[in-house]
Amino acid sequence: MTALPDIILDHLDIGAVLIVQFLLSFNDLATYELLYYKFQINVEEDEASHYIEYPAINDLPEEITSKIRPKAIAAKGDVDFIRDAIVNYLSAMDTMLFESERRNPKLIDAELFYQVY
Repeated sequence: MTALPDIILDHLDIGAVLIVQFLLSFNDLATYELLYYKFQINVEEDEASHYIEYPAINDLPEEITSKIRPKAIAAKGDVDFIRDAIVNYLSAMDTMLFESERRNPKLIDAELFYQVY
């Protein structure tokens, strides 16, 4: 995962990046898309860099709302903010247990994978 921030930074001329996670179990051939864990970065011309938080009232597990943010708005050219946002997000994802998702017996041994759009 250490290369992912650099890969994303090399392609930010498109203006937005969406990172979606999956739990994949090769033993049971099971796939589960972790929609509530997704992360989006938008690069804006006339915006200050900042995060968008989850709404205060929601039904998401505390594991999600206390560790990650769903979206970041980055000022064009604010490479440090973008890199930090990606690194912090990936670091937080590394600490996730996915307890509710792993209640499914097919996902107990599943591994975390990312897809970047």
